[in-house]
Amino acid sequence: RIAFYGIFVLAGVVTFLVADGRTPKELFVWTGATAAVLAFVMQQTLGDLFSGLSLTIEGPFKIGDWLRLEDGTEGQVEDINWRATRLRKWDKTVFVIPNGRIARESFINLSGSQYIFAPWYSVKVSNDYPPSLIIALLEQAVRGCDIPMRDPAPVIRILDASTTPYTYMVWVQFSNYPMMFAGRSEVYSAIDETLRGAGIEISANIQEIRHRKIEAIQAEAPVLDPGSLS
Repeated sequence: RIAFYGIFVLAGVVTFLVADGRTPKELFVWTGATAAVLAFVMQQTLGDLFSGLSLTIEGPFKIGDWLRLEDGTEGQVEDINWRATRLRKWDKTVFVIPNGRIARESFINLSGSQYIFAPWYSVKVSNDYPPSLIIALLEQAVRGCDIPMRDPAPVIRILDASTTPYTYMVWVQFSNYPMMFAGRSEVYSAIDETLRGAGIEISANIQEIRHRKIEAIQAEAPVLDPGSLS
């Protein structure tokens, strides 16, 4: 609407100047001044417009994709127009973000329902147990889950054995990003049940504190010569 109003106002000013017999120089001055005022007033709108065009041409996301913004906001792309992009959040509310802002910020495209989502999770287990045993138990737990994909198969690796407890990586794949939430709960529940069944508990971080006993050295009091007191 603002753009159309500006065009009509500019056309009216030009028509008035021509009918009033203004010289071309005056006409250019008035036209340039009017265009400068309109550009200043509409700079945010024009920025969103060109950002929307660039997003449409580049295509970093499309309707149905899940986005995670810099501030942590997540939502599914519901609509993309020339001014703003609408995200449907998990609580079903709509988050409207101007195209100018989304073009300036970095964001993560979590992809839509037709793309595989492959996160990895970490599990800490005491180094009292051999890694081969823990890896076998983790594989048994994850392969018994229904939500993670069977092909490709889950991958279990030692992520860090330089600290206590050891950290193991569990890499699974889900059919899409929304399936990850139910799948993550199932994976952790299965891991906990399997480890507990083997008499092993998931460990918390262990902090090692060393004490050193320092013996206090008591200095002997100096012996005074009675003659020196006289």
